[in-house]
Amino acid sequence: EAEVQPALAWRWFALWMLVGGLYALSLLGMLTIGLFVLPIPILGTVLLARHLEARRGWLGVVAGIALPLFYIALLNRNGPGMICSPIDGGTACTEEMSPWPWFAAGWAFLATGTAAFWRRQPRVPR
Repeated sequence: EAEVQPALAWRWFALWMLVGGLYALSLLGMLTIGLFVLPIPILGTVLLARHLEARRGWLGVVAGIALPLFYIALLNRNGPGMICSPIDGGTACTEEMSPWPWFAAGWAFLATGTAAFWRRQPRVPR
């Protein structure tokens, strides 16, 4: 396997992380935008898999699953419960979920993918 500089390996990891986030977005949004988003991570997978050096960062896919999970947690940051906001002419209320399960799942994927990638990196003797 070709030797990859550590900084370059982390860049490949970041690109794979974006691909993983798009796969997760496709799955979470399957009933709405998921099928329209799905070709993008498939194309990203094909393009990245064609480069031998890029394959080293594939564990970024696992970490990337965290991205849409963190976004859902952010959208529900005031939950759980009925949350009302003032708008012109009254108020708008929405039922929000608890953000904590989404936040915890996001951290689990981010930590797992990042730790696994870090452990697979070659150690440079000092």
